[in-house]
Amino acid sequence: MDNSIHPMSLGDIFDRIFKLFTQTFVRNLIIAVIVFLPAGIMLTFALDWFFSTIAQIAAQPGMINERWAASMMAIFSAIGISSITMILVMISYLAGILGITIVGCNQMSGQTITWQEALRATFSVRLLRVFGQQFLQYLAISAIILVPYIFLIIAIASESSSLSLISGLLLLAAAITAAYFVVQWILVLPVIAWEDATVMQSFKRSATLVRDFWWRTLGIYLLINIIAQFAISIVTTPLSIFAFWGFFSRFFGSMSSFSEGQLEPEMQLEILQSLGSGIGILIALSTVLSLLIIPLIATVMYFDLRARKDELNRPEDIPIQPEQA
Repeated sequence: MDNSIHPMSLGDIFDRIFKLFTQTFVRNLIIAVIVFLPAGIMLTFALDWFFSTIAQIAAQPGMINERWAASMMAIFSAIGISSITMILVMISYLAGILGITIVGCNQMSGQTITWQEALRATFSVRLLRVFGQQFLQYLAISAIILVPYIFLIIAIASESSSLSLISGLLLLAAAITAAYFVVQWILVLPVIAWEDATVMQSFKRSATLVRDFWWRTLGIYLLINIIAQFAISIVTTPLSIFAFWGFFSRFFGSMSSFSEGQLEPEMQLEILQSLGSGIGILIALSTVLSLLIIPLIATVMYFDLRARKDELNRPEDIPIQPEQA
């Protein structure tokens, strides 16, 4: 393990993230493109199909009444394909995060791993563990929020002010509890990627690292993520002009066809139909950019907290490293 890793200040963490970003940029970009871009392209076509289907049905108002079954089938098919594609996008996104985290952890430890080796380590049991962990975390957080929310709905329906107040307080407490656990589990992906932890071990290990540094972890993670998202938005804003070129060209081209201050229905449908591909392209581009930055934040914070707990200089605490060719 690289003994130069020591407890870091906020400035040190920023510096480490920037260095890690530049040192791993090419490899991480290759991983992001290979793992996520196919799903992003599929999403673009799925959204384009969805908006086109809605526009075609809206262009024929009588179609819903005359061919109700066919119209509903087309709508549900478009929704189903879009939903399946979104699931594939989420799976690809998690795989990309895992691969880039593996590269980052190796770089932080003073080792070099190729993108091919990172992909081999990604598409292994580690990826299944990431899926399992994310699924269990989603269920846990949802349950914490959902139970008091159901009580609040029942209280409102029963028109009981006292019960509504109690349910509202319970919902607030649940939100705070959920936020607490989200921060506790913020390092599960580096733990799985670098220590080869199981699903349940990753929950416990992340909570152990964050313990005694909860507020610090929350503050630093939020601050760096806000800055990262702002930087991403600077890049994606001009790219959005390209992504929505079809929408903008149709919209501004229709300005001369205003009828009594309103767009003609045909023009409205053309504009609606052009939205799908633009949204898909923008999601794909912004996600690839997020993959290049967001996993590195958790990676650096993971090593910082390990250093703060004096784990990096003890041989017995050195984690199992990803298999390398």
